Parts: sequence; structure tokens; C-alpha cells
Amino acid sequence: NGEEFSWVITDPIKAEADSVALLGMLAHLTRAKALIYVGKPSVGEDGEDTIIPPTDLSIYGLDKPRYELTATPQEGDPETLLGGEINSFDKSLFVKMKASKHVMSVPGQFEYQINKTLFDLRQKKVFSFEHPKVVKLAVEYGGKLQYVVEKHPETGLFYCVEPTSFRADSDQVAMALTALGNLQAKEFISDSADGEMLRKYGFDQPKFRATVSSEGGSSTTILYSAIGPKESKKEYAMIEGSGVIARISVFGTLKRVALDLKSLRDKKAIGFNRKLVSSIELHAEKEVVQLRRQENKDEFNWKMLKPTPRNVRDSQVEGVLYKLESLRWVSFTEAHTKEDPLDDKVLEARGISEKAPRVKLFTEDGI
Repeated sequence: NGEEFSWVITDPIKAEADSVALLGMLAHLTRAKALIYVGKPSVGEDGEDTIIPPTDLSIYGLDKPRYELTATPQEGDPETLLGGEINSFDKSLFVKMKASKHVMSVPGQFEYQINKTLFDLRQKKVFSFEHPKVVKLAVEYGGKLQYVVEKHPETGLFYCVEPTSFRADSDQVAMALTALGNLQAKEFISDSADGEMLRKYGFDQPKFRATVSSEGGSSTTILYSAIGPKESKKEYAMIEGSGVIARISVFGTLKRVALDLKSLRDKKAIGFNRKLVSSIELHAEKEVVQLRRQENKDEFNWKMLKPTPRNVRDSQVEGVLYKLESLRWVSFTEAHTKEDPLDDKVLEARGISEKAPRVKLFTEDGI
């Protein structure tokens, strides 16, 4: 893919491969050194010591090798390595190149690095995506759509857009996306599940359906199910429409993804970025205090403009901003719609009236 590449399995199934495992295998394959050449010592015509290869390969398990590994370079001919028995004396491994008569003994750990199963070489992640490129997450559970969050293109913050609108807790959204990205296969149940198998593993009525949309318009839906009693429950996941069912090894996925609206809502009473605040107005009943941030030799200092121009302690202003940023709600009263705001009686009962103290924060461009 351009200057990048990844590995795929083409036989006996078509699937994404674990590129890290493949590269590790190739690294050990190309760097392996023979401990000894096995055979009868001899002296060649040139007087140099040499080894006469054995004729009976069954002693080393190479007449019927346990596995073959063929590496094909971009240029040149393929080369095949045969894996034989493990030496019971020092746990080294007997190997030979298929095109050569020489038998070699290599370190025993070489066996672990190259004798891989299909599962070993397969990508275990159920769903791979780049978190920064996610622009939308829609989650269904309990038989209906529970929430849809979308990323604001300028601030990068997530906002709930269905079933109601509010600023979402970006940490909760990040945890949900992380849970989806961390789904790891402990076992692949099927690569071509039919309707009967989908029902057997609970995908006719999944515990949740999560659709992740990324920049460029691509979207993927992940299905999650859990079968069995709580003490022995097994969890499964799949990409909708793929036919590949994986038993997963990450617990707590349901709790992190199937959020209720209260958990999803941002608990910050005021959502703002302290670094972007350039002006502050503190409104009391009879007085307005106006503060403005000024840049002085790459440092920012706060000045009071109203009611009397003077210097102020920066730490005091930063303390006000910190307290505002730290405010968290524990409960809230919400208007039914934007066209039906809370009436004055509701506001006054909570001490929020036209006479109540207020703070206005402005960015450099006056927003």
C-alpha cells in the first residue's frame, strides 16, 4: 500500500496476518546461525576440514520433516527450510535446506520462533482502526439505538446527537473506542458462519451493535454477544457481514461500550479550553469586573480593565479559571426542547436569575 506493506494469509483461508509475528519469524529465519554441521568429519582435497553429510535423514527426523518453511524473495528463487527433530541432549533443533544435503543443528528457541500455527500467524484483533480518525460512534443495545456521538471538526470533542443533544464525556467515548479496538480473538469459531451458527452464538440478537465511522466516510459495525451463566460466560465478537466469529479474551467490553446517557454526558458544568480564554467578565449585581490577557515577551499576563485599570495577580485569575473548569454536575434539570426553555420560576428556585452572579469567558476573536 504505497510505501507501506502488510501481510495477509492467502491459504487455507483469506485473512489479515499478524505482521509483527511474521516479521519476527523472518528476522529469526534470516539471522539463525548453525551451531554445528552434522555428519562425518573429513579432510577435503584442498586439505581443509569438511563434513560429509549423513545419508540416513530419519535419525534427525528429516526424512519426514515436521514442517517446511518456504521463503520467496522479491528477486530470486524460493528457498525451503525443513524442520526435523529436537536433540534430546541439548534441545537444539535439526534442520536442513531442502536443496542442500547438509544437516545443521540450530539453537532450540529457533523452533518456537518459526514453527507457527495458522492461529499464531493470524491477526487477533477483531477490528483495527485509527482512533484519531474516528468521527462518529453509534451504539445499539436493548433492541434500539441508544446513542450516537459525533466529533466536532474544530474542537475534536464528541457531542451526542441522538437521541438528544449534549456534550459527551470524551474520556467515556475514548474508553468505548479503546474497548472495541482491544477486542482480541482467543479462538476463531468460524470463518464462514451461517444463520444457524449466528443464532447459536447469539448474533441474531447481539448484546450490542457498535458502528464506527472514520474520516473519508468508511464505517464498520461490530457485534458483541455473551453466552452462558455469569460464572462461565463466554464472550464473542464479529464484524457484521464478515462471517468470522471470534471468542474474545477481553472482559468488561459490554460495560465500556453500552453506556447510558447519564454516563455518556460530560460532567463538566462548563466546557472550555483555558488556553483559549483571552478575556473574562465577572458580573455581580452592581459591578462588572473585566480582565484581559496580554502577551509580554512570550509570557501571558492578566490586566484588569474595569472598573479600574490595574495589574492583577496571574495566579488569582488562573485560579478562577481552574475552579470553573473543575466544576462537575451531580444532577441537572433539562429543558424539553430548545424552543421550550426553563421558565423563570425554575431558575429562581435554584438561585439562577437575572440578578445572579455570572462569569463570561471570551476567546481572542470575541466568541
